[in-house]
Amino acid sequence: MFDRKATYACAYTHKEPSLDPEIARALDWLDERYAAQRILVVTPTVESVRASAVLTSRASELESVSADALRGGYHWAGGRALALWSIEGVLEELDRHPHISALAVIPWRLSELAAWIRARQPLDLLRTGNREDEPRKA
Repeated sequence: MFDRKATYACAYTHKEPSLDPEIARALDWLDERYAAQRILVVTPTVESVRASAVLTSRASELESVSADALRGGYHWAGGRALALWSIEGVLEELDRHPHISALAVIPWRLSELAAWIRARQPLDLLRTGNREDEPRKA
């Protein structure tokens, strides 16, 4: 798990659960990176997108997929991704994608991210003054 070198920018929020204010912050962070690429949003179910007013308001700019679809071989060309309320296997799947450029993770429970945080040392978007312009090297 998370055994290869990562060359993508990565960030998360430490609040549990993280909801619309944190989702908005993550989207802003992703928008600062590789803005020409659509954002893949991975949620527990496709309907989960409707639970967020922020995601609903930006639906035309986003590509949404359920965690099951992603793990089941969903074809994604790469780019920016937002993993919401992370589910087992989703971070691993995104982490090993050869063309991921930036990943923001919004947790339900922070404990679900422990291994990824240790391996990737992502930027915590809720800490003031944090900015990162270069991809994180693990």
